Amino acid sequence: MRKKNITHIYSSDYIRTRDTAAPTAEMSGVNIEIYDPRALDVLAAELKQIKGRVLVVGHSNTIPETVDALGGVGGAPINEKSEYDRLYVVSISEDGIVQTQLKRYGGRYKPEMAEP
Repeated sequence: MRKKNITHIYSSDYIRTRDTAAPTAEMSGVNIEIYDPRALDVLAAELKQIKGRVLVVGHSNTIPETVDALGGVGGAPINEKSEYDRLYVVSISEDGIVQTQLKRYGGRYKPEMAEP
């Protein structure tokens, strides 16, 4: 995130998400805004008004929904037991066209194999 020129940071009000957002906030000099993960439509409407690059730190059951609320594609549900590497990049152009990229970071995610 160091080279991404983050201008706004949003986190749910949980220690884990605030701690995840903290290094980027410190490095970029941006305050962390707290959002309500039960009101993702409100968050999406606010994000759509922002010019710049925004980092949103949330939960496995809210980030894909946030991407969907922005008009992107949240994709398959996150496997909470073993999947910790999703990074969505949602771009909204001046004319409202939304593009979603799903990136991975850290060690490669390997879906759990079904037991026989």
